[in-house]
Amino acid sequence: MKKSIMIGLAGMAVVAALTIGFLLGQRGRGAAMPQPDQMKQEGRKDGRAGEVEEKRRRTPPKPIKAIAVAKPSAGEGDPKEPQDMADMSADGQTREGGGRTPARSDIRDFVMEEYARLSKADGAVDAQFLEQIRSCGDRDVLATLTDMIRNGLPEEKMGALFALAAAFGRGNSTDGDGLNQVVDASQAGQGNPGEASEEEARRIHDVVEATGAGLSAAEETVRQAAYETMRMLGNEEQGILTAQILSGEDATLKRRLVADTSGSANERDVMTSISALENSDAETARAAAANLNKVLGQKFSTQDEALSWWEKNHETFRSQH
Repeated sequence: MKKSIMIGLAGMAVVAALTIGFLLGQRGRGAAMPQPDQMKQEGRKDGRAGEVEEKRRRTPPKPIKAIAVAKPSAGEGDPKEPQDMADMSADGQTREGGGRTPARSDIRDFVMEEYARLSKADGAVDAQFLEQIRSCGDRDVLATLTDMIRNGLPEEKMGALFALAAAFGRGNSTDGDGLNQVVDASQAGQGNPGEASEEEARRIHDVVEATGAGLSAAEETVRQAAYETMRMLGNEEQGILTAQILSGEDATLKRRLVADTSGSANERDVMTSISALENSDAETARAAAANLNKVLGQKFSTQDEALSWWEKNHETFRSQH
């Protein structure tokens, strides 16, 4: 028993000696435990970092401006290829023919880099940016942009809406047709024309979903940017999104929509005014009635009355405008 106790005490002494030696060695090399003053300073640094992050979140992002695409200069040849697929992040998928398709994190990076560049100075969208986006495929691009608009910071939402207008708006790609151009499969000599129509319907649905998320955003600046994006889309997308605006709660967007159609004899704009005749926002309804009186020369008190007149007279109206 005494022998066991002696062995135990000897072991504890060895451990204590090693511990003291290690601490002395650390002191000799200049290592020191954090002091209270140092910890306070670090705490202040952390606080300032938090204030900066909070300020960044609250700073209104810059509005989306009219989008133009920079054309390659004479002698430059074709736009540069997207960055080497080998440089893409690991969550990219292997694509047919080798290489890797850009992952959604890469799409996000493409978008925010180009948006940051254009936010600093006026200019046209880089043609290479559109080539990068084109290489990612509509489905992944639209899924990424929708996620950014729904879940991102205000600046990310603005960047995604900018990219949506640049990539899927009318006449905003390097060939002047936008990425939303769908080639008739029968003219291309392959596939079924119905398949092209189905793909187009899916694309329209996804574009509307992404833009609609912006129109429903909590931030006023984002909703206004989404409206600007909507006005750059095709007629079918605009028709669906117009209905969303008129049935929504943002009176500012409703009034802007009706004001933008004022005096227009375009059939879509006439239908917008008819749809707004009985809007829950009284000012929107009054502006819509004034539009119809100005364009059609008719005063309507109800939407049904306006639709009935339009059904009987729209052919004559079209022939005169």
